[in-house]
Amino acid sequence: MRLDHPIFHTPHEASLELTEIAAPAHYAHYAAAAVPVKLSAWKVFVPPALPHAEPGAAQPLTHVGLVSDGFGFTDTPDCEWISSGVNSKGPQSLALGRQANFFLWGFAADPGLFTDSAKAVFTNTICWMQKFAGHKALVAKVVSPREWVFVQLWVASKQKDTAPAVDGDVRAVTEYDKAAAERYFGTEAVAEHGGEYQALKAWYLDHFEAITSQRAETGRRCHVVDADVVALGASNRKLEFFDRVLARWKADAGDALCKRVLARYVPQRTFARPADLEAWLVANRARLHFTDSGGYRWIGD
Repeated sequence: MRLDHPIFHTPHEASLELTEIAAPAHYAHYAAAAVPVKLSAWKVFVPPALPHAEPGAAQPLTHVGLVSDGFGFTDTPDCEWISSGVNSKGPQSLALGRQANFFLWGFAADPGLFTDSAKAVFTNTICWMQKFAGHKALVAKVVSPREWVFVQLWVASKQKDTAPAVDGDVRAVTEYDKAAAERYFGTEAVAEHGGEYQALKAWYLDHFEAITSQRAETGRRCHVVDADVVALGASNRKLEFFDRVLARWKADAGDALCKRVLARYVPQRTFARPADLEAWLVANRARLHFTDSGGYRWIGD
């Protein structure tokens, strides 16, 4: 939760009722990093009491609310990840967040059930969104971001790897679903790196910054490790990518790898020579962002 976000402070200062809760056990297989044992939680609403129930008994809500996939959500500058909420997926799942002039208020409780702080935050959110009137989303989500690899590994492990994002003990995975792995990662990657589940997982964790999405022979998209990015030695989603490409290209004007990765990750531009790339970087560097979900490409120029 981004407790410094304006929707918690203006125009009303919301006194959030925070409490410590145990992290749901299923969060670890739907997470992009290790999950702490305890989480800090904000009480948004008080469930209604059951008719004729004992005093203090609570009724589960019929409409429990909605979360969105939080993976890759902030890889464009018009998006804000503000807070998750207790949910059936994982800790990155989004309960409060903005894309352009759309805001997700994921809590479905009747406003009459809101705590005082939730009422203040809801009012603040309406005020916050006024400044984004007329904004349009920079990109549409067309592919799954690389963090989905962790969920895919969990499925391929037959749900035995309880923390796919963590390089830990996977002795419980005595066999794995190679057919599922081939659907997610492609037959070539599984044939080369998937002799055992541990090896497949290590391949993706070790090369996480080189992952991209490409269409397999079946037409289905797969998460694959880009061998060109591995050879480049820089993340495809960090600005060091351009620095490394430019240095290589200046050293060898005939370096085909440089042209390939630029065509792949900056498809809207054509660079004939290193000077073109250098001039473009000078003009646009401060505005550049890499988006996984928008098609594994650089935007902002």
